[in-house]
Formats: sequence, C-alpha cells, structure tokens
Amino acid sequence: YFSMNQVVILAGGKATRLYPLTYEVPKSLIAICGKPFIDWQLNLLSKSGISSIVLCLGNKGELIEEHVGDGAKYGIDIAYSYDGQSLLGTGGAIINALALLEDQFGILYGDSYLPLDYLDVMHFFEKSGKQAAMTIYKNLNNFDKSNVVYENQVIKEYSKESHTTNMQHIDYGFSVTRKETFEGLPRSVSLDLANIFEKLVSEGEVAGYEVDQRFYEVGSFEGISTFKKYVEDINDNIH
Repeated sequence: YFSMNQVVILAGGKATRLYPLTYEVPKSLIAICGKPFIDWQLNLLSKSGISSIVLCLGNKGELIEEHVGDGAKYGIDIAYSYDGQSLLGTGGAIINALALLEDQFGILYGDSYLPLDYLDVMHFFEKSGKQAAMTIYKNLNNFDKSNVVYENQVIKEYSKESHTTNMQHIDYGFSVTRKETFEGLPRSVSLDLANIFEKLVSEGEVAGYEVDQRFYEVGSFEGISTFKKYVEDINDNIH
C-alpha cells in the first residue's frame, strides 16, 4: 500500500505585487484574521489527510521555516528546500527539491487556499494512468482569464499566454504528477511549471479533475480581502 499524500508548496516568490505589505514578510506570513496565511493553508491540508509537505522557499524563506518548524503543530511532517542564490521559478524549485520527493506528489502554490478533497484528486490521478492531473474550475473568465480546454476528463489545451474563446476552464491551482516528469530537466536554472505542464498537455498526458467551488488566493490585495471575508464567514457559521 502506497500512501500517496505528499504535497509540495511553492512559496519562493518575491510577491512584488503586494508591496509594501511584503517588504518585511513573505506572502505566506501575511496575517489573515489573526493568523499567518500559511496556518490556514496547512490546517486545511492536514484536515484533508495530507501528512507530508515539502516547502520550496526563496525570498525571506527562513521566516516561514521559523514559524512553521517541523510541522508538528499542524500534524504534518514538513521538510524544506531553498532556491539558493537565484530564484528558480516554480519548475526549477521542484527539480531542486527532487531528493525530498516521493514518486508521486501534489503541487500547490504558496498563496492558494483551495477548499478541495486533496486525497480524492490524488486517487483520481492514480486511476487516470496519465503523467499528471490538474484541478480545473469552470470560471468562464470570471476570476481570471480561462486558460484550459477540457473534454472527457482530459486537458486538451492549456496556455498561460494564448487564450482562445473555447477555453472555459481555469487551472484551479492544485496538480499531481510523478517525480519522473522532472528527472532529466536542467538543474539550477529558472523553469516555469506552466511550461512543463503545457508540454504534457500537448502529449495528452494530463487528466482533468473538475472542481465546483471557487478558489481563494492571497497573491493580490483583492484576493486578500476576499479570503478574509471567506474566513470571517466560516467563523461566523462555526460560532
């Protein structure tokens, strides 16, 4: 029995869009209703049954490690991988962390809060027999530009740059893939995960897992206020 429940969180960016908020702290530590964002994120993952996390860090990463520690307070085993002198991008950061990774793992961005059944996505990936699975949401250009064409549980087109009118879905922010996707790619250079996935999509190797609930993020000021409101609403419903 192979418990496939490791997630890589990509939290190495500079977050320049959030200046001056992120001069002193990285995005992951922005306070949301009295707790750093990463606490909301890790508690959600822990509740979802994720037991192992690799945090890929860059800019001000040591502040995140100082706060999170070994993950015991979240009930998760946490390891760290640092970009080093130059930022490696979302793909480069994963290649840099390969020694810490299991054969199969999920990938999540450091500024995403995704109300999602993570283990279900991982099981869906295993059953698909594809090289990767991507969660998608039918946003019809609502929250951001749609960038995915999806048919019969397979991603047919995916592009961050060129948007076509038949794109109705957007990548939701969580994907699952295998270690071998990254083996053999150049090390210590900046690589974008989107480009790696675009290639897999062109080969028909990405299964699509459709999600019906919107995503939250703290990568923009608007995103932060929307997420705060979401957290306040949940808390009101609990009390």
